[in-house]
Amino acid sequence: MITASRSTPDQEPWLDPRTRRCPAGNGHGIDVASQRADDLDERCLAFLDARFARNPAVRPSALDLACGRGGQALRMAAWGAQVTAVDQYDHGADIQRAAAERGMRQPPVFVRADFRTLPENLAGAPFDVIVCQRAIHYLPYGEAVAAVQSWVRYLKPGGRLFLSASGLTSELGRGYPHGGRPVAERFAPLAPDMAERHDIRAPVCLYEPLDLVDLLHAADFGIAEVFQSPFGNVKAVAFV
Repeated sequence: MITASRSTPDQEPWLDPRTRRCPAGNGHGIDVASQRADDLDERCLAFLDARFARNPAVRPSALDLACGRGGQALRMAAWGAQVTAVDQYDHGADIQRAAAERGMRQPPVFVRADFRTLPENLAGAPFDVIVCQRAIHYLPYGEAVAAVQSWVRYLKPGGRLFLSASGLTSELGRGYPHGGRPVAERFAPLAPDMAERHDIRAPVCLYEPLDLVDLLHAADFGIAEVFQSPFGNVKAVAFV
């Protein structure tokens, strides 16, 4: 098994007052991954464990898209994975600082890029896992389908995509002006009180579970699991 110790969020060594409720940037919410691992993050780590157990001589590889300050990228690296972390904002120094403080010998490799147009020769590709949390809803549905479809070639056979989107039935949906529209036409700012509460200023496409299923199928992925968090966000594990 991959050697790493599970810990509570406040004990994770890369967390400090500088990462508490830090904004993800440009009105794109809070960098939750820098605070805690959620249920989809935990599923990802369990999959890496299983992947490594099947072939202990080979380190599994992972791609963290819209990685922010690298909370999940660092967890996966601590689990023993070879990790590439991608974000449109330059969080390379944040990730390197956190990795150095933890004494990581093989920290994540940071690549500054938009996940809609990933480099042809992306470091570490193809990957055993791809993670994209709390980001795909910032694209109109059609753009989201195209982005996710472009990730197919970066995933190894038998690998998994771990994808989440903000939910239409979460509190973010309160007063959301496009709540009654089909997902393909759903793209608008949150109600002002929700935008203020969650620091989400950009327009979003909020999802129901079947919307995420449809997106993944349109992007040529199969579905292993789709579920909603207690908060109401929609999460999926997919494969090609």
